[in-house]
Order: sequence, then C-alpha cells, then structure tokens
Amino acid sequence: MSTTTAFRRPAWAGRNYTLLTAAAVVTNLGSHGALIASAFAVLGMGGDGGDVGLVAAARTLPLV
Repeated sequence: MSTTTAFRRPAWAGRNYTLLTAAAVVTNLGSHGALIASAFAVLGMGGDGGDVGLVAAARTLPLV
C-alpha cells in the first residue's frame, strides 16, 4: 500500500497572488533602498544628520 500525499496549495496562494506579492516585495526593497542610498549620498557630499532628515522629509512629504 503506497501512501502518496499530493501537495496542494491553499486557495489564496494562486499564481496571481504569488506574482503580486513578489512584485510588492521588489518594489518595497527598491523604495527603501533608494531612501538609504540618498542618505549616504547626502553624507558623502558633506551633509550631517540634519540634512539627511531634511532629505527624508522631502521624500516623504508627497506621500502625505
């Protein structure tokens, strides 16, 4: 008697949901990576912590 269990994905884990989740992860990684890169760019140009805060606020203001 062979006992084979077929792997079955949940209904919510369809192909479209997986693609949407992967796209959201990539988008968020890019957005947060750009914020970190802009902070290093400000510091590299001679700015201080206050300047980094101003750049972060300027990037966040349109979202509000």
